[in-house]
Amino acid sequence: RKPRKRDPVSVCTANCRGSYKVVSEAVAQVGWQELLSAAEALSKPASVIWVEFQDGSEGAAPVQTVSRIEAMLQFCKKARLAQCLNAWDEELPEAFAFSPKTWVLPQDAADLKNFFLKCAKDETLIAKPTAGAQGKGIILAKKWKDLEGIVAKSKAAAEASGRKTNPCEYVVQRYLNHPLLLGGLKFDMRLYVVVTSVVPMRAYLFKEGLARFCTVPYHPPEDGNLKEAKMHLTNFAVNKKSKDFQASESFADETSSKRSVSSVLRQIQQAYGTDPEEIWGKVAALAANTLMAMRPGLLEWYVHAGC
Repeated sequence: RKPRKRDPVSVCTANCRGSYKVVSEAVAQVGWQELLSAAEALSKPASVIWVEFQDGSEGAAPVQTVSRIEAMLQFCKKARLAQCLNAWDEELPEAFAFSPKTWVLPQDAADLKNFFLKCAKDETLIAKPTAGAQGKGIILAKKWKDLEGIVAKSKAAAEASGRKTNPCEYVVQRYLNHPLLLGGLKFDMRLYVVVTSVVPMRAYLFKEGLARFCTVPYHPPEDGNLKEAKMHLTNFAVNKKSKDFQASESFADETSSKRSVSSVLRQIQQAYGTDPEEIWGKVAALAANTLMAMRPGLLEWYVHAGC
């Protein structure tokens, strides 16, 4: 007997907004079928439903896949993620050594002030709004008075909102004064993990990514350079305005301000002798531990229907 021909995978992109172009191209590239409207999806139920931002997944059938796990939007905000990591850091400090000491404002304000009174003079902290992006609202601080403004702002917002979640929360972390540099520049690596299931927890690490470079040579924080964003912050939105920003010419480019992670790992190996596979192993462990820290909260979120 002839095996039954399987229906092609179909993706409903009716709710796809900011990312529509890349999603549509990806669907076509892998040979899947795109359903452009909700009406089409009703006539032929989609295998995958694309949702964005705070779109809900109500009405999706158990056999359908959604592009975003709803609770992730909340748990990936800086304050909530920090609270998850802090809880586990107390229990397993060695496994969570990758996460620097972190405070969440306004609730940890007293503890943070006490830290400033006792810390060394070369200590620097970095404060970021919980839902911030593009480097906006970030402050480097060496004195308590540098943070008094955001402490007052976050406290006022918490009192006014009366909600569990405060849109004006900040996370404050110990700043690494001596980060790994390439060519004298600070950089970060944006890596991607797709979580396909919470119960059981299942995730996949994509072994490629984007490295973003500052455009001003790095010097440890001091009073004269705390506001030099292009030295301390790797955000593209910050550095693209620099006269020293270098656009990428190819995937293997090793001099531009945005590079592939694979090219940067090669440079790290050349400069420091560290094998890329060793780094990937540490990244995988970091990602697994982060998801482990998030999992109890994710389970509670779904048990209580996103409350």
